[in-house]
Formats: sequence, structure tokens, C-alpha cells
Amino acid sequence: MARQSKKRKKSQKAPGREAIPAIESGREDAQPVSPDSSGRQDDKSGERCQAPHRQVNLATCIGGMFLSLVLGVYIGTLIPDIMEVGKVRQEAKMEPASAQVAPAPALPEQAPAQKAEDTLPVGNMEWPAGIAARIGELEKALAARPADNAGWIELGNLYFDTGQAEKSIHAYEHALALEPGNADVLTDLGIMYRESGKPLKALENFRKAVAVNPRHVNALFNEGVVLSTDLGDKAGAIAAWEKLLKINPDASGPNGKTVRQMIQELR
Repeated sequence: MARQSKKRKKSQKAPGREAIPAIESGREDAQPVSPDSSGRQDDKSGERCQAPHRQVNLATCIGGMFLSLVLGVYIGTLIPDIMEVGKVRQEAKMEPASAQVAPAPALPEQAPAQKAEDTLPVGNMEWPAGIAARIGELEKALAARPADNAGWIELGNLYFDTGQAEKSIHAYEHALALEPGNADVLTDLGIMYRESGKPLKALENFRKAVAVNPRHVNALFNEGVVLSTDLGDKAGAIAAWEKLLKINPDASGPNGKTVRQMIQELR
């Protein structure tokens, strides 16, 4: 009987000894044991079970703080915009409706278009009114003072420029009656006679001009033109132009052709 009781006592201690390694191994199926008198096993097991929970709580706390910081920065950047929008809306409400739309600036008044200088028909062409007015003034003045030689020359020149050959001849004739030896007026008179279809009268006045002034280039040139073109006198034209070349070897016509070339074409 005594042996059996000892065996039983030994068998009762066995479960407690085998349970201790089960906790240390960390298996989930290990059975808990009752703490001893010092309580070391419970403290160690408690530290091992609570350590993972402390790590999770710390990570969560750090994550929450970081998220809060990000949200705070983002909201901080939005606050000025929100305040500005609110300020604009408040000002829009305070301004009257008429102030919200600026009136269109008034267009500057356009100056009236400047009219072109009036023209009047003089002869066969339109000429500035100033020329027409001057012709009218001279006509009235010469009617009152017919002895005004300069007035007749000016009137003859204006008729010349406006293509009024007959009136120009009339004015030049009056001027030559007052001053017969004016070579320039004789030459212009000869041109107007040719313009009016009277080449012989034109040649007569050109020769009168050369008689007054043998070096009158225009008179010699026009004499050759009338002789060669209107009267068919090539020899007479060459003679007149050769006189001209002695005065001006480089003489040329209005078309740019030299007098030497004109002579060569006639020969």
C-alpha cells in the first residue's frame, strides 16, 4: 500500500513538469500551468503575450500622427484660397450691379475726311482749282491793264501748261507785241503753232528765236524736229542739229536719244 501511494504521488507531479516546456516552445496547444510561489512563470509568459500588442499600438499611433500631420498641412494650404474666395464673394455682393460691368469706352470722334483739292476743267484736262483761279485772275487783270507784258507771258505759260494752244498763241502774241526780241517767248510760240497744226508758223518763230540768240538750244532742236518730221526736209534738219552740236555736243531729245543718233538716222 505504501508503494502504491508513493507511485500515485509521483504520478500527480508529472503533468506539471511536462507543461512547462510546452509554454516555452510557443505551441498553441500548450496547456497553462499554475504559477509557483515566485510568480516568475506568469510574469514571463505575460511579457511574451503582451509584446506583440505594444508593437501594434505604437505603429498605429505613429501612422495616425503622420496622417494627422498631412491633413493639417493640406487644410492649411486651402485656408487662404477659401478666405480669398469668400472675400471676393463678399465684395461682389457689396458692389452695385452697375459697377460690375465697366461701360465701353467712348470711341474718339473721327475727323471728317479731307476733301481732295477741287479740280476744274481747263482746256481738255482737269487741273487744280488754283491754276484755274489764277488764269481767271490774269484774264481779268489783263483786260484792265493790257500793257502788262509779264502778265501776258504768265498767262501764255499757263495756257501752254494746260494744253490750250490757241489761247496760248494769243497771249504770246500780245507779249511779243510789247517785247519783240524775247527768244524764249518766240520758241514757246513756235511750239504752240506746231501743236495747233501750223508747222510753217512754228518754223518761222524758231528761226526768229535763233536770229535773236544763235545759241538758243531749244529753238535749234525744235527747228530740226519740224524740218525732219513735219516738212520732210532732212538736210535742213541735219543743218540745224549740227549747229546745236557745236553748242552742246551731248545734246539729246526728251526721249533720251542723242542728237548725233538722230542725225545718223536721217543720213
